[in-house]
Amino acid sequence: MKLILITSVQAFQVQIQEILKTEGVYQYSYHKVKGHNSAQNVATSENWFVGDRYESESVLFYAFVQNDIIEQIFKSIEGFNQDLRSQSKIHISILNIEKSN
Repeated sequence: MKLILITSVQAFQVQIQEILKTEGVYQYSYHKVKGHNSAQNVATSENWFVGDRYESESVLFYAFVQNDIIEQIFKSIEGFNQDLRSQSKIHISILNIEKSN
């Protein structure tokens, strides 16, 4: 069993849910979160509110998944990202679970 973490802008929430359903993940959790992009390359001395511009409505999905479907989930997300014409993508991380109850 592995733990998958999936993050993206909120606009891709439905697509992530479809990918999970298609690949056989029917139980998962998700949270709406604030994404943040550091504005280091923007002149912040002229704009006190620059930090607000680089926040985005995002989502974080997580689920415990059987090893045999991990690779297909990863490939489905990679395929989705390849078809995008935007800079924002779906990100997935896979973590090993040593022990669970």
